Amino acid sequence: FSGGNPSTSTAQNPTVTYSAAGTYTITLKAINDKGSTSISKQLALLPDTNLRVFSNVKFGINVAHNANTVGAFFSTQTGLSYSANQVPTDGSGIDLVFFGLNNSFASNKFVAPNEVASFGFLSIPNATHTKFINSQEICVCGNFTASQFTAMVDDTPLRTLSITESARGLQAFNSIVPRVVLFQTVDGRKGAILVKKRVDDGLNSYILTDIKVQKQP
Repeated sequence: FSGGNPSTSTAQNPTVTYSAAGTYTITLKAINDKGSTSISKQLALLPDTNLRVFSNVKFGINVAHNANTVGAFFSTQTGLSYSANQVPTDGSGIDLVFFGLNNSFASNKFVAPNEVASFGFLSIPNATHTKFINSQEICVCGNFTASQFTAMVDDTPLRTLSITESARGLQAFNSIVPRVVLFQTVDGRKGAILVKKRVDDGLNSYILTDIKVQKQP
């Protein structure tokens, strides 16, 4: 295992560690009393971005969520969306909740999972608290743009963000899209939601988003 630790092994199922990204050659050599043969393969290890990326995630308005057509709950750990009848018995993995009053999108925002009962949802079992900055322009508490979101290839831009939740920061965001909503999960992972568009489909209306969030805080 060139560049690996250990560099050689006779174990049947060896565990090898590489300390840096790059392209490495792995060679398997088989030997018996009649001779030997070997085969080599190249292994490309990508750098650790510490970033999970989810594309085209839909968040339904309340009636779509309750009708189980488009969910309003999302887990950044599993990458799964949940509608009203899909909430697991342990909902601690749900960290993003979208409140959309109706298909006019005049009143919408992301809310903490442990506060959903105040917004017309059934309570989430074992819910946790995610902090959100829904309106950076209102609370004057961030300046993370859609262009920065698109350009982000690792978690470097997220590390320095201060996600300070406040009453003003929790106000409904306005109709301007694209827009970026910032958040921090209960375990300290920071992330950003790019709201790309609002889709008016009557009772099945939703917003379409991309999400980037740290794997580890």
